[in-house]
Amino acid sequence: MAAGAASGSRTVVLGVNTPRSKINNMGYTTYDWGTLSGTAYSWDGYYGHVLQFGTQEATPDIYEAVVFKPEEMWNIDTKMDDGRPGTGKLRTYFLGGTCTNVTTDPAVGEYLLNNPNVACWGTFSMGF
Repeated sequence: MAAGAASGSRTVVLGVNTPRSKINNMGYTTYDWGTLSGTAYSWDGYYGHVLQFGTQEATPDIYEAVVFKPEEMWNIDTKMDDGRPGTGKLRTYFLGGTCTNVTTDPAVGEYLLNNPNVACWGTFSMGF
């Protein structure tokens, strides 16, 4: 459920129930993801409560579409965390091999730094 949304809803409205970013119409929302395993787009592991950031998804009012180039996401990850897309507090997604290499093993996940296109969105695990 998104913060400030109706019970069970993921509806996010920039500037109403989530902060509006100055970056490419990026939005933020919080979720409790708990432990993820075997999903088609995320690394396995414990996420708990996360701050998710991205642009608006095709599904209205969900902000989990790409917003950064892989090199930009890697730069943020390196400065804030461990520089790895599938480990640490800051994580991104497989996304069909456009943001990171396609692997389900977070220990060998790497950003595709040679991709010049916007291809990444992410989450920051708050650890609870």
